[in-house]
Amino acid sequence: FLGLAKDAEGRPAASFIAPVRALAQGGGPERTVAVIYAYANAAKELFPLVTRRPAAVSGAEAYLCARQGNSIVYVSPLADGTAAMERKVPADGRQPAAVAAVNRPEAFFEAEDYQGAAVLAVSRALPGGLVLVQKIDKKAAMAESGRHQRFLVTTLFLGLALAGVLAMAAWRHAGAVKARRYAERLRRQADDLAGRKAILDAVNNTISDAIILLDPDNAIAFVNAAFGEIAGSSPEQLAGKSVAAALGPVPASRIIGLVKQTRNGDGNQKKSCELEIEAGGRVRIFAITCRGLRVAPDGAPSTLVTMSDITETREAARRREQTLRQTIASLMRAIDLHDPYSADHSAKTARLAEAVARAMDLADEEIRTVTAAATLCNLGKLSVPQSVLTKEGPLHPDELRLLRNEVRHAAAILSGIDFDGPVLETIVQKNEHLDGSGYPEGLSGEAVIPTARILAAANAYVAMTSPRAYRDKMDAGQALDLLYAAAGRKYDRRVVVALMHVVENSDQDALNGAEAGPPAG
Repeated sequence: FLGLAKDAEGRPAASFIAPVRALAQGGGPERTVAVIYAYANAAKELFPLVTRRPAAVSGAEAYLCARQGNSIVYVSPLADGTAAMERKVPADGRQPAAVAAVNRPEAFFEAEDYQGAAVLAVSRALPGGLVLVQKIDKKAAMAESGRHQRFLVTTLFLGLALAGVLAMAAWRHAGAVKARRYAERLRRQADDLAGRKAILDAVNNTISDAIILLDPDNAIAFVNAAFGEIAGSSPEQLAGKSVAAALGPVPASRIIGLVKQTRNGDGNQKKSCELEIEAGGRVRIFAITCRGLRVAPDGAPSTLVTMSDITETREAARRREQTLRQTIASLMRAIDLHDPYSADHSAKTARLAEAVARAMDLADEEIRTVTAAATLCNLGKLSVPQSVLTKEGPLHPDELRLLRNEVRHAAAILSGIDFDGPVLETIVQKNEHLDGSGYPEGLSGEAVIPTARILAAANAYVAMTSPRAYRDKMDAGQALDLLYAAAGRKYDRRVVVALMHVVENSDQDALNGAEAGPPAG
């Protein structure tokens, strides 16, 4: 993770790189053959995670910041309307909360915020040099505490006054009457304390995340109303019970496992996981976070467990993926209708390319990239007249030029889709050759990305083994011989070897698409 920076259009983007390793040959060391670079729109993907929950107290705010040279930059948008990465302060300044957060991550501190107001803040270091700052206006945060302190002082003085009055009453033989009077006053004060406690409980129970405090024996010491709804019991009924009694043995075993991990080492570690729990008559997905605490008088380890319901987030992701699959299937049908000789070409190519990528033991992200690119690689043919695609004789130079530009049209059509990997680059390079004899750019050697090398070989094999208007189809043996003859010159030798292995050892009906539906990815 490289951190955040503005892209060419001035938008904040999160950047990532990852090395691509060559397969070791002859027992030699692995070497890096390429670097994959990717970025995501931070304003769309990251910043909503920072500000997604409304502030429960006036002046509460969360934002990201990072060090840039001798300055501290506010990475995410601020509550005063400042855009992302537009505000900077000197890194050696002592007052702004962002400076204290970057210089002392994982700390609780008091400082001034970027608006000059006194705040209480905590910070957490994140990958890529980012620091998450969560601050709250000190006056608002301490208001309840200040009122409580004044109440205690008042109560103390009232107690002293009561003692003096009782002594005076005893001296004057009227202690009984005065004692009853002050007893009533103390009762009213006790009622006031109970009311204040009720207010604090009400504030705690408005939090949407479920909260559990486990004592050193892993018994429930405290839960809020949100957890009570999940467990189907009131917080009072759950006090002193085990997590298994509240949630069942299976989810409890996962949570207790995380709790034990947090108590290793210094006892202040944080562990997280996702867990499916049946609550409210349906299975819901929760993000579980456990953090070790030492709040008992004897220093015994306790644990704070928070549970965030992410069911809707996961379901939304599933719906987006389903929509993308349906869109891809529609595009494939459009290609088949436009070029009858290429019917099922994309689906066959995608299945073969995915199988080759798996045979080469590529990472899941690369497999998804090459599968998606193979599925959509012929989309540009929609820009080529059907008369050219079905022509039985040789193509004129202008017709050939139209056909060779189809990858550019495919990239233009798909440019508005935010793919996870280099899908567009893979499509554009599907006709490039290692010796530079390909098109449209004449790339050669390492300039041709690995996923494009797989797509090039798979696309060529499917094309050769499929009939066209100007020729009959080849059998698998002839196609493999031609690919092997061009290995090391046009096609990546490792890709060709993997493709031959897949073709010779796979179920041909499955590889050719006997089952219906577009390929995954």
